[in-house]
Amino acid sequence: MGCNGSQRYTYSMHDALAPRSTSPAPLDPALGPVLAEFAALKRVPARASAHRSIADEGFRRAWTAILAGEPLEDVARTEVAYAAAQIALVPVDAAQLAHAGVDPDDRRTVYRNAAGRTVGTLSEPVADRLAAVVEGMTPPGTGPQFVDLLASQARAGALREGAARLVMPPEEMQSEHAWSVAVMGGLLQLRRDEPAGPAMLLGLAHHLGDAYAAVPDPEAPSPEDETARRRSVARALEQCPGELAELLAAALDHRNDLRLPAAGAFVAADLIDRVLQQRHYANLAGFSLSDAMDAREFVDPGPIREFQLEVLARFRLTF
Repeated sequence: MGCNGSQRYTYSMHDALAPRSTSPAPLDPALGPVLAEFAALKRVPARASAHRSIADEGFRRAWTAILAGEPLEDVARTEVAYAAAQIALVPVDAAQLAHAGVDPDDRRTVYRNAAGRTVGTLSEPVADRLAAVVEGMTPPGTGPQFVDLLASQARAGALREGAARLVMPPEEMQSEHAWSVAVMGGLLQLRRDEPAGPAMLLGLAHHLGDAYAAVPDPEAPSPEDETARRRSVARALEQCPGELAELLAAALDHRNDLRLPAAGAFVAADLIDRVLQQRHYANLAGFSLSDAMDAREFVDPGPIREFQLEVLARFRLTF
């Protein structure tokens, strides 16, 4: 799969991985309700019957665009804007607007304004891309094998102290979680005037280690499991153009380096999405989120632990 114009994403990723002399601005807790609505898009049916949800469709579409060499920042801002437009417009969609006689230019304005309520002013290229996505003119496309594998791989279900794992329909897939983390991380970055692209890319890629690895207990992987995950990442990166593969490898190596704003936004988005998913399961299963959080250690025992605890407190997700 070619990547004409790979230089379009090179600068943003190299810049994102460069050391900073100052600390990144704090994450904005006022985004909490919006992030919860983004997470709920994992459970909204996709336009295409072959795809599970808006999130699954977005995961495929974003990877298709990135692998085609489209500008990373434009892809990221479009996906964030699409998520923002979806939560603003529901239950109205493009077909209903067209049926009501709204012309294409006015529909484009509707989409742009709907997204702008959350993400601010959109550039003309992003507004054009957003309209194309909402109108269904940008199909998700056919991605590499790892995209399909992650789209068919279920994540852990509802967990509770002293109880077996509960599978609560609809099951969450790795693709849906990854896209949710990607758009959350992108929005967190945009709100503090940072590029959205690198954080989105980390969100999309952070489960490449699971695509080809069957890990019995993802929450407590053995050394053998970690080896399998590294091999899985390598196998997935073989399907990417060379320069993109190098950038992805470097980004994944720095995913927990909190000196980098993109890494901090990714770590926060990943944590927030996992907690919100368990809250959804808890509501369905009839137990409290505190039960789920007692049963599952949401924060990493390593060097990012204090940051994650701060995120939980800042976004009022502690119980």
